[in-house]
Amino acid sequence: MPWACKFDKKAIKDLQKIPKARTKRIIQAIEVLAKDPYQPHNQIKALGGTLGGLFRLRIGNYRVVYFLDSEDKTLFVKAVLLRNEKTYK
Repeated sequence: MPWACKFDKKAIKDLQKIPKARTKRIIQAIEVLAKDPYQPHNQIKALGGTLGGLFRLRIGNYRVVYFLDSEDKTLFVKAVLLRNEKTYK
């Protein structure tokens, strides 16, 4: 059974700024992730430092920052960012 997906207000605003074709690809990747978020995937990385507890999913030049609530089986998307030197600050 797939996990529920919830989007933070910032993530929704981020998606609205991205071209529609890329937004579609990002949403599809999030849907695949929600089917089994613990499946080994080389595009997923645990974040450290002040972002500890969060994960990032790489989709081309974009990064989806999210965390998992195992108790409620919910994937919370915090942000969708274009990768640059300021992405994780």
